[in-house]
Amino acid sequence: MAGEADPGPIADAFKTINAYSDYFNSDAGTVGWQEANSALINGNAAFFHQGDWAAGMYAGTEDFEYGTDWDHVTFPGTDGLYSINMDSWVYPSNNPSPEASKKWLTYVGTKDAQVRFNTHKGSIPPRSDVPMDEFSEFQTNQYSDFQESSAQPPSTGHGLATTPEVLSNLKTAVSQNYSEFTDSAAEKTAQAFVDAFDN
Repeated sequence: MAGEADPGPIADAFKTINAYSDYFNSDAGTVGWQEANSALINGNAAFFHQGDWAAGMYAGTEDFEYGTDWDHVTFPGTDGLYSINMDSWVYPSNNPSPEASKKWLTYVGTKDAQVRFNTHKGSIPPRSDVPMDEFSEFQTNQYSDFQESSAQPPSTGHGLATTPEVLSNLKTAVSQNYSEFTDSAAEKTAQAFVDAFDN
């Protein structure tokens, strides 16, 4: 749907990042998510912005219990929303094993596969008829939040909410304009974000 975006609130979001930047670790721009998770587990980090897949790593760590050693909070202003990012298996057009692929794709959508995959990953099943008795407390809470949400906005950062071209433009906007945590960089990046959708 066409519309006109206001760069002001986008710039404000980047300015909030600027304010937090004083507390970033020195390798924040290059550290991998598993390494950052390890820092959190080992008590060397206070918090980490991550999806529910991080819970799989936490669940596999001895003496690191949900609600005691780690917890989560949602972003302010997101009440009633549950941001979506999905795992998927793609059937290739030039498929050397079409029958095996069809059999696999038929299975991965079943309740059994959803339980086996998601309980280990830390995520939740998209199906509404999957029994939750084998899932962790964190996942059960997430599942309830998902079921009770009023909207499920898809993730822009993972490419679900936009086209590949626009996503590439957004990444370029950040890499070319947001090299330092200043108001000026925030405003330039915000305008580049707006322009990314216009081009």
